[in-house]
Amino acid sequence: MHAEPSTRTFPHLVDELSLCSPARVLVAVQLADSDDDALRAAHAYVAQHGAKLAACHMLRDSDLARADDLVEQLDAAHWAVTSQIQRVLGSDVSFEVFLEIGEPHQVLARRAHDWRADQIVIAGRDDVGFLQRLAGRTPERIVRCAPCSVLVARPRPGSGSIVVGADLSEASRFALRAAAAEQRGTGAAVTLVHCIEPTYVAGPGAVDGPALPVDTDRIDAEVLAELHAEADAVGLDAEARIVHAPATHGLVEVATEIQADLVIVGTTGRTGLRRLLLGSVAEATVRDAPCAVLVARTRTGFEA
Repeated sequence: MHAEPSTRTFPHLVDELSLCSPARVLVAVQLADSDDDALRAAHAYVAQHGAKLAACHMLRDSDLARADDLVEQLDAAHWAVTSQIQRVLGSDVSFEVFLEIGEPHQVLARRAHDWRADQIVIAGRDDVGFLQRLAGRTPERIVRCAPCSVLVARPRPGSGSIVVGADLSEASRFALRAAAAEQRGTGAAVTLVHCIEPTYVAGPGAVDGPALPVDTDRIDAEVLAELHAEADAVGLDAEARIVHAPATHGLVEVATEIQADLVIVGTTGRTGLRRLLLGSVAEATVRDAPCAVLVARTRTGFEA
C-alpha cells in the first residue's frame, strides 16, 4: 500500500523535460522530514511514466572520520534511506540508493551527471535552522551546479496556479514548454511574468533616480504580444503580466499574490554574463519562493 501524497505534485512535466527513455529521476534524501515532499514529487514521475527512481544520500568526510567502523556507518545510512523511502512510498517501490561523500551540491550534481538523470528533486523546506541554511544555501548551489532540471519540492496551497518566468530568452522558452506539458496534464492556470527592471540615470545635468521609458504602455503592449505569441507556439493558454521590478523579486511577488503551487524558471548551461544573470534569477527564486520551484534546463555537462 502506497502512502498518499499530502500535497499536489506535477507528474506531467517529465513529458517535456525528459531527454531519454526511460526518464531518470534522482531525489536527494538527507533523512529529514522535508525529504517526504521530495520523495512524493519524485515518485509522481515514476508512477505516471515508468521512470527510474534513485535516491542520493550525501555524507560529509567529517562525519565518516568520526566513525569507529566505516562499513557499519555506510550500512546504517543505506538502511536509514531505504526505510524512509519505503515508509513514504510503500515497500513495493523500485529504486536505487547512492551513498556519496563530499559537499552535497557537488556530489549530487556529479551523481546526476554519471547516472544521466533527467531531473533532480530536492526538498525546499528548512529542517536544519536558519544559520545553517544561510551558511550552506544547498538548494541554490545545487541549481547552480546541476547538469539537468531541478525541482525544489515544497508544500503548496493547491490553487492549481503556475507562475512562469518569461524573459523571451531561449531558456524561458524551455520553461514555457514545461508549463504547457503540465497544463495539458492537469489543467493548471498559468501566468507568464515578464519583469522589466527600472533603469537609472546619473551624470552631469541628470537627476539620480528611476528613469522610466518614454512610452511604457507601448513597450508593455509589445512585450505582452510577444509573450502571447510564444505561449501560442507551444500550445500554452496563459495570462501574461508585466512587472516593473527586478526578476529576482517580481516572480516571487506574483507567486505570493496568487498563491501559486509552482514557479517555473529557465536557466542554461552557458558560461559568461548571460548564464550568470539567468542563474541569479533561478537561485533567488529557489531561495525566496513560497511554493515549489522547477528550474528547467536541458541536460548539460557536470559544472560543479
